[in-house]
Amino acid sequence: MRINVSYATITHRFEKDVGKILSVISSIGYKGIELVDAHYGQYFDKPVELSRLIASHELRAVAIAKHANLTDQATYRGAVDSLKKLGDFASSAGFEKILFAETPMEGRRGERHFKMLADALNEIGGYVKDRGVHLTFHPHTKTTVERREHIDKFFKLVETERVGFCLDTAHLTGAGVDLPKLVLEYCDRISYVHLKDIRTESSLSWDRRFVELGSGDVDFPAVFEAFEKIGYSGWHSVELDNSPDPDKSAKASWRYLKKLGVV
Repeated sequence: MRINVSYATITHRFEKDVGKILSVISSIGYKGIELVDAHYGQYFDKPVELSRLIASHELRAVAIAKHANLTDQATYRGAVDSLKKLGDFASSAGFEKILFAETPMEGRRGERHFKMLADALNEIGGYVKDRGVHLTFHPHTKTTVERREHIDKFFKLVETERVGFCLDTAHLTGAGVDLPKLVLEYCDRISYVHLKDIRTESSLSWDRRFVELGSGDVDFPAVFEAFEKIGYSGWHSVELDNSPDPDKSAKASWRYLKKLGVV
């Protein structure tokens, strides 16, 4: 199995020179880019310039990542409208997707939280779809949708054509989810993948659990086998939250994917 691989720039979020980051990622071999707000935010009023910069490094503008709270009534409408504006920007800059994850905050799993989140994403997803952008939702540690039962509940509330499923291999492994089984059972909903590794040892703090691909407990061969079974041909984006040497980490994860024979 050969996969389309992009890289998420959260690892490089303290580097402000976007062109420098793109140059490194492209030189390693990645074919696309997922930008975080520290990077795409610099171009919010000049999306075409960002599009040209990405293309100049022979990369695809795959996704822009955004966290927000959509389960607080006081800030709900403002957050929804802000994400719609982000859709306008993504469309103008030529991005394929908006990757949305909730801002981590535990204790938001009542019926109203699931409904608010689903209603918001159905509205946003429909809006950005009309602009040629796909909204994909990322279940995340310490948020409304974290474990398998939350995933099952949430995806019954959102419309398939408006809201896709970003499967993050590390967050779901950390939540005890059987990844190959999930891939097979959600084959018609998965629209994006975060390739991320995690050490599941409970004594580690969360910021130390996430590691370079092949250094943790995710069974990537089994995951890729499941993706091959369902014929998934979308983007996989390598992600790592923190690294003392972001360039070195990006190279290490690429080497692991080459070792597996998927790139």
